[in-house]
Amino acid sequence: MVDIASTSFDGNLLEKAVRKIARSSDETQKLARRRLAQARTKAPGASDLDLQSRVAKTIVRGHTLRSGVAGGGTGLIGAVPGVGTVAAISAGVTADVILQMKVNVDMCHALVYVFKPDMEPEEAFSLAVTLASYGTLEKQGARKVGGAATRLASQAGVRVLRQQLRGSALLATKQAFKRVGIVFTRKAVEKAIPFGVGAVISSGVNAGLTTYVGREARKWLELDAVME
Repeated sequence: MVDIASTSFDGNLLEKAVRKIARSSDETQKLARRRLAQARTKAPGASDLDLQSRVAKTIVRGHTLRSGVAGGGTGLIGAVPGVGTVAAISAGVTADVILQMKVNVDMCHALVYVFKPDMEPEEAFSLAVTLASYGTLEKQGARKVGGAATRLASQAGVRVLRQQLRGSALLATKQAFKRVGIVFTRKAVEKAIPFGVGAVISSGVNAGLTTYVGREARKWLELDAVME
């Protein structure tokens, strides 16, 4: 039997890895501004919020297409019996989770700058990480923001997340990464024990997860804009 304690995924490692490979704030901000300018040219009469929502949907679609790559290669590790199963838990899942979170954080980072173009870089990244993490956890059925009864994309979810980030954005992101790591570690063990093959995330699952996270992050930001 696999010991989950020996396969636990370090949330600090996940945070460091994603920060290292994530798109920079400067690049992300420029991307968001370029997309907004292009959209404004096509729809000059649209309201700011309508324009932001249109651009946000385009960004989610683009990142959904990219997200399949994260699970396509590392899932092959589990095809090797015995050693392959261990590798899928310790190495393959690590790569899967890092790449999946990188895509989702990049996407949420761009969404944040679409709705909050002048937000400070560290604040924008912290909000992006928190949206990506809570969206991921919610999709996995692990947790809803602020408690079991609160969805991310709700007025209560907006209030809870605002409060968390006002308290300590750094602590909020660390806790979010840690929870994501724990959830995917457990799912890796669940998949590995009965079947002996396969990593936790596949290409199809990646696309669905990114779509869900992107939609919930967009709705959160829309609500946040209305509630300001």
